[in-house]
Amino acid sequence: MLFAGFPPDRPLPPDARSKPHVQWFVDGWGRAGDVGVIAESDVGRPLGAAWARRIAQPLLRDEDGAPVAELAIAVEEDARGAGTGTALLGALARAAAAAGHRALSLRVSVRSPAVRLYERVGYELVEEGKNGRVMLRRLT
Repeated sequence: MLFAGFPPDRPLPPDARSKPHVQWFVDGWGRAGDVGVIAESDVGRPLGAAWARRIAQPLLRDEDGAPVAELAIAVEEDARGAGTGTALLGALARAAAAAGHRALSLRVSVRSPAVRLYERVGYELVEEGKNGRVMLRRLT
């Protein structure tokens, strides 16, 4: 699921795992507030995953100045367009709310077709720039 941090229309770079924006999401996994969900096929094959955590350099802060958890999501190519992403985002929102998160944030490429998915499940545009769109979904 490493491809969650890279545009879907390009191959992964050879050093993908060592990129800071990937390490933010995986190093030291399991700290307080980390939440994640996995979608599997009927025979247990992973179809996708979504996870969120508060990172050192957050996209957004809440009204109290606390970092808003940022999400990452990846869906296997053959599982796209079948509702897997929608199910993952819904399950992640429920898990995040149960873990005490009040909102989730994300950054998405302006070229990504996933923008429509994020909008459908309740993410709203906060800002748009050369580094993509920053979106927020309130959970409470």
